[in-house]
Amino acid sequence: MQSSLHFGGAGVAETPTKSFGKRLQLAALTALNVLLVVAAIVIVSKLLTHGVGEQPVGAVAAAESCEARDSVRVVADPKIAGALEHIAAKVRENDCISVDIVEEDSDHTAVRLGAGQDLEFDAWVPDSDLWLLRAEELANVSGEEITVTTRDVVASTPIVLAGTESTAMALETLEVTWQGISDGIVSVVLPDPAGAAASVAALSALQHAVGDDFTAFTALVMRLHSNMVDASQDGLEAVSESDRPTIAITTEQMVRAYSDGAPTPLVSVYHPDVSTASAVPLATADNVSDDTSHALGVLIEAIHASPELLAEHGFRDASGQAHHMAENEVIVPVSAESHIDVLDTWGQLTAPSRMLSVIDVSGSMNDVVGGNTRRIDLFSEAAVLAVNALPDNTDMATWIFSSGRDGDKPWEEIVSFGSLGDPQHRQLTIDTARDLEHRVVGGTGLYDTVLDAMRFMRESYEPDKVNLILLNTDGVNEDHIGVELPELLDELHVLHDPENPVVVIAVGYGPDTDQQVLTQIAEATGGAAYHALHPTDIAQVLMEAVTQRACRPDCGG
Repeated sequence: MQSSLHFGGAGVAETPTKSFGKRLQLAALTALNVLLVVAAIVIVSKLLTHGVGEQPVGAVAAAESCEARDSVRVVADPKIAGALEHIAAKVRENDCISVDIVEEDSDHTAVRLGAGQDLEFDAWVPDSDLWLLRAEELANVSGEEITVTTRDVVASTPIVLAGTESTAMALETLEVTWQGISDGIVSVVLPDPAGAAASVAALSALQHAVGDDFTAFTALVMRLHSNMVDASQDGLEAVSESDRPTIAITTEQMVRAYSDGAPTPLVSVYHPDVSTASAVPLATADNVSDDTSHALGVLIEAIHASPELLAEHGFRDASGQAHHMAENEVIVPVSAESHIDVLDTWGQLTAPSRMLSVIDVSGSMNDVVGGNTRRIDLFSEAAVLAVNALPDNTDMATWIFSSGRDGDKPWEEIVSFGSLGDPQHRQLTIDTARDLEHRVVGGTGLYDTVLDAMRFMRESYEPDKVNLILLNTDGVNEDHIGVELPELLDELHVLHDPENPVVVIAVGYGPDTDQQVLTQIAEATGGAAYHALHPTDIAQVLMEAVTQRACRPDCGG
């Protein structure tokens, strides 16, 4: 993928976005809904504690020279509230309309709308139209109805990469692709998409930039998640304070606001893979009176007639034109319709998970598959890569299995559950994977191991995580003392709970694997089976299985 970037005085054309379209597996959606509910509880709690709308940005009274005929109350994101207050002042003076501008973070308003709260405003101006879609999604979960409708787009701001001037110049000189950036030329900081619309828009654009290749997009998500910060301001501060080249995904407006008087000003890098702009809508409550609707129309006209005031606060006009800015190329805003799907995908891929890795160490894993390389060597290398790709919010344990390993029990636990966010546990898991060659012995005790693993995971189920078994094997069941396949499948169907699933992700290695059996085992749990037929496939297939752990069997398109 060839591309270039620029900063400062140039712009780029709109990049269209597409969504994957499908909702993904229930396990991940359940995890995402839990996160949405928790976020709603936290935000509403803060609002109840600190109050909303107690300090208007400006005075409410109309000019003394006339009697105010109409009045409107507007809840606006803090990023644009200052610009709206300046414009409202002109409306108060020229049109005898009382305008009350109240600040509230867009994600907070979206949560309250989605919960069906009476917000007592006439209009809402979030920093992106994403938040109206998010409010609708939350309302669908809560069973409430959304009572606002988008009336117009009043401003916009491009999605950019923020960096120091030296970092931006280096990136332009190198003309690096996004893949090059994400591979470590610079560190990329991503504000949490749950509260930063710019991050969601950038993810949507990146999804399109990789050609809707779900595997490539998953890899990007994992890299970005490892450098995620809580908020946009945190991302800009991380860039400013970093002792190595660092960029943050943000908006042109945020860069301008942050750099105004900052000791280390930042510049906007307009990278073609994230070149889009967020639309800033004005939405009106459904129950406003005709007089209030007229007053809002006057306010909207005043906003469109005041591009210089929008520019003073770092915003472009609704068309994407930058007035009185060096960046005078038009960057057209893109609708956020496709962003909701990518936000769901992000939530699924980065959801906290609890993974039991079950590894076949039967004698056939010592088979030479090329030169002096054994199958266990290739698997160990792939396992290390996979563990390093998993996010810190993954809990992981490791079992190994082969016939007669522990009396009649064909498996043993060699690493108990712990968080990969603990460097010692991650390193122990990696070291154990590298040492598997010394544990290879016996036949393949597959069926009893799978059944015991499922019972263990069901008994220790954690509802706030994606619970799964990653089954790795290169053969067929060779232990006929325990359960046979029909009994195993019956038991798996009995243990399967679609509301609280434990799925099996099965990976078969080599031509001797009974892939049909692995598919039956996985499907009985709502999981999926993979097959690395050739030795060179092992690393790629295992990485795909691990990084897409939360959405199988229905990832992507």
